[in-house]
Amino acid sequence: ELEEAIKIVVETGKASTALLQRRLQGDYLHARDIRDLMTEIGVISGDIGNQPRVSLISTYDEGIDKLNRHLAHLKNPMN
Repeated sequence: ELEEAIKIVVETGKASTALLQRRLQGDYLHARDIRDLMTEIGVISGDIGNQPRVSLISTYDEGIDKLNRHLAHLKNPMN
């Protein structure tokens, strides 16, 4: 599902909780958690008030690379 959210970000250039909730057809809390994780890994910007967060990536592959690096760091935080 995170991969699908990355596709949405690349397609729209932004990510709000409401947009993710609608497009992923999930609940608000789940969409918020996905949004927060995408912020943490550097796919989207941090909080900018009541505006949607903006994409920090231009391709799906770039987003997947950021996700994979994040996962690798979680497995081995010393690197």
